[in-house]
Amino acid sequence: MKKICALKFFNFLKKNGIEFFCGVPDSVLKSILKVIQNKVSEDNHVIVSNEGNSIGLACGYYLATKKLAMVYLQNSGLGNAINPLTSLVNEETYSIPMLMLIGWRGDPYRDDEPQHSKPGKIMLKQLKLLDIKYLVADPININKQIVDLIKYSKKEKKPVSLIIKRNDFDDYELTKNNENKKYTKRSEAVNTILNYTSPNDAVISTTGYISRQTLKYIHDKKISDKRFFFNVGAMGHLSSIALGIALKSNKRIICIDGDGSFFMHMGNILTISNYNLSNLKYFLINNGAHESVGGQKTLGLKINLEKIVKSFGFQYVRSYDSLIQMKNIKKDLQKKQSCFFEIKTDIEKSLNLPRPKKKLKIYGNNFSNFLRKCNV
Repeated sequence: MKKICALKFFNFLKKNGIEFFCGVPDSVLKSILKVIQNKVSEDNHVIVSNEGNSIGLACGYYLATKKLAMVYLQNSGLGNAINPLTSLVNEETYSIPMLMLIGWRGDPYRDDEPQHSKPGKIMLKQLKLLDIKYLVADPININKQIVDLIKYSKKEKKPVSLIIKRNDFDDYELTKNNENKKYTKRSEAVNTILNYTSPNDAVISTTGYISRQTLKYIHDKKISDKRFFFNVGAMGHLSSIALGIALKSNKRIICIDGDGSFFMHMGNILTISNYNLSNLKYFLINNGAHESVGGQKTLGLKINLEKIVKSFGFQYVRSYDSLIQMKNIKKDLQKKQSCFFEIKTDIEKSLNLPRPKKKLKIYGNNFSNFLRKCNV
């Protein structure tokens, strides 16, 4: 099967006037994103917190330059993008052209994980409903497709989309290295947190490697998974799920989130802090990267999260950056206050991490039963 050369794809975009790139990283697109990371300066490549932000950014870029931006996203991110697509950039509002590069997770003709199934099935219908012209990438005719989409977008002054399937791109290796080498490993951080939980604690974990590391811990320790909830989809919403549980449960809720998820809907954290729930213990695994989709940078390690979260109103905030410091977690978990813990970690190669094998409904029902039985 012919593949799209990521470097040639990038060069052809530039030849056709695409010089500005923004979006939320996706594993389907990781080869082209590596090229962009390698070849584009930071003022022309912006990794945003959520997909709606990228539509706004592309709008601002066009207003300032009259040039098209390329917005990249996974198809599940269309949900975040729909608001600005329908109320800001469409032909009935400001009529802003842009090229959207969408990774097609949940392609109905390929095996994928359950959280991608519904977004994959409805994506083309969504684009039609949004009146966004799209083409599914054809590696043989990809240059013609790019030219056709850009011409249409400029002429009609509307967003257009090129759909990329899994394995459409060839492999591309980074020359810029985004690895951290000064903190503890993510696997050690997750395992340490879980070691200090009790059998009566409810644990919820975020999208990607953190949930998969949690599942590995369960398998390695040969313990029941009934007190665990794996938020394998809906990136950015783990904190809201945690709040919904903690408000109606007497149990201690251990929430293990990642920096990419944290930033995607950071306003959730302000809402949580307003309630000051002593039974909700929020852990943020911060490696400054979207690790499970290619290691693209976040701003997690460039800002002082301790100060930010304290200003939100959390009563007890602590940041750890080593296993030695993390020994204090056992004591800190006993605090009768609302607690936020940041754990700085390195990017880590993650081989053979398991994925959920049961239907997600089974995990959810078991978890719900665990919560309600514990509250009797």
